[in-house]
Amino acid sequence: MLTRVVRWARGNRSLPPRIHTARALSLAIDRAYPSSAFIYKQLALAIASTVFFALVATAGEPILPHGPARSVAFSADGKLVAAALGSRIFIWEVGTGALRLEIDAGASLPGEPLAFSPDGSRIAAGFGTPTNVTLTGGILFAWDTRTGERLADFGRSYNIDLPATGITVVHNLAYSPDGKYLGICLGGLGVRHKLIVRDATSGKGVYGFLAGPGLVFPLAFSSDGKMAAMWCRILGPVPGRLTVTVWDLGTGRELRHFAGCGATLKNGLAFSPDGELLAAGGTRGRICVYDAEKGGRPTVLRQDERGDIPAVAFLPDGKTLASESRRKGHVTLRVWSLGSGRELRECTIAAHPVLFGTFSPDARSFAAGDTDDNSVHLWDVDTCRELRRFEM
Repeated sequence: MLTRVVRWARGNRSLPPRIHTARALSLAIDRAYPSSAFIYKQLALAIASTVFFALVATAGEPILPHGPARSVAFSADGKLVAAALGSRIFIWEVGTGALRLEIDAGASLPGEPLAFSPDGSRIAAGFGTPTNVTLTGGILFAWDTRTGERLADFGRSYNIDLPATGITVVHNLAYSPDGKYLGICLGGLGVRHKLIVRDATSGKGVYGFLAGPGLVFPLAFSSDGKMAAMWCRILGPVPGRLTVTVWDLGTGRELRHFAGCGATLKNGLAFSPDGELLAAGGTRGRICVYDAEKGGRPTVLRQDERGDIPAVAFLPDGKTLASESRRKGHVTLRVWSLGSGRELRECTIAAHPVLFGTFSPDARSFAAGDTDDNSVHLWDVDTCRELRRFEM
């Protein structure tokens, strides 16, 4: 797929010469491979955008704040929401909609994942870099969410050794709920995919888990900070092998290895509040709910339509699950009963298709960037009523 996308984009003279937006790349993927499911298009988009932004960076072209927000994140208390757009990061107050902070990341490549520390005092952002482009402090940075000051020691402490060739990308970031660990999903072109778990304070390495040849996106920690889960799509000798792996962070030992429920994106993996269940959104209208402690076959939630499930989140009671589904450009939010396996309610977002949405910590609201402008929308999960629109 990526070869077809690059071939089409090279021959398309209408693409902006200086600004390669996510929307233009998405259009390229749609035209090159129109029958692909949403999740697979997003996987290709992530790789294609890495290549294009790397080419722009090596040519000295700036990445300007145009196109939809590529990443959206909530603080743990749900009071702040942040979005990455080009080389800038915006932080708003959810209650008032006021812009609290605008950060110029000062990087030649755009930030993909964002993660607030559990106390909300800092926000971390991951970047991508080809080996011939140097980013001071590495490919991981953090800022004070009150002052916007970049935490210089953070970049040096978390400095990640880059391979001699290829393009390295931080696909996902997550703090453990207790603030003890920071998980970093690394991948890219010509590099080995892996999950790195580091001490969130010192930046020193705790564990490194190789994911094999594949694409790594989702990352989740249990609420007690004792387990980490990651999804990986294996592209090697067993094509299409989809796996979810759970590790014990105390010992570094692999606890469980589950067969996947289809391709899963970076917000499609979530532990229940008590850590006993692990939900993974998949393809063809399926959500797999695993017993994180005992293993065994998953409970499969199936919606009527064969859409993709790029985001899931447990409600605070641990008995209900919220999900985002995509089909033919439509975004539908659903709430499920885990006891009966039945859908409790659903609603459809009345807006343009959005990229990489995420649920609030209590799963009562859903936020995502609009593909038609530089705004982030916040919707009520039960009714899909728009609660706020955050302008950049």
